[in-house]
Amino acid sequence: MQLAHHLGAEVTAVCSARNHDFVRGLGADHVIDYRTTDFTRSGERYDVIFDTLGATSFLRCRRVLAPKGRYLSLIATAGLLLMALGTALVRRRRAIAGVALGTPQQLDDVRELAEAGAFRPVIDARVPLARVADAHARVESGEAQGVVIVDVATRPARASRVAA
Repeated sequence: MQLAHHLGAEVTAVCSARNHDFVRGLGADHVIDYRTTDFTRSGERYDVIFDTLGATSFLRCRRVLAPKGRYLSLIATAGLLLMALGTALVRRRRAIAGVALGTPQQLDDVRELAEAGAFRPVIDARVPLARVADAHARVESGEAQGVVIVDVATRPARASRVAA
């Protein structure tokens, strides 16, 4: 959202009412409360729909995608992967699934933008590996505002040894 805003895109965020101010602070020009409004029935047209949570589907979103629009999802289900293949072969609207790491140059460009303050990481929580279940529960609750980092490098404190 922050990068799209920085690059001049008109950004619409879909979230709960409690997160409206939060996403506006990240660059959203328009905010839709998913609990009261189904954006896929709004009549609006979008060039890109980026579903970071797997909360909707290409089939639902295609009616609001612009003729050459793209549906992107970080959640690569078998159905979405098949849909991505099918849309690549026969349709102008595209479904794209998965995560791409980018080229070294693209990653360097993103680093430069971050250093210039074009966007900021949004971290909800950082937990040690021993609490990975808590991290998962936080994400699944839908309450996290930003990423939940599981720190695999931090070692748990060891109990002191006492010689008898």
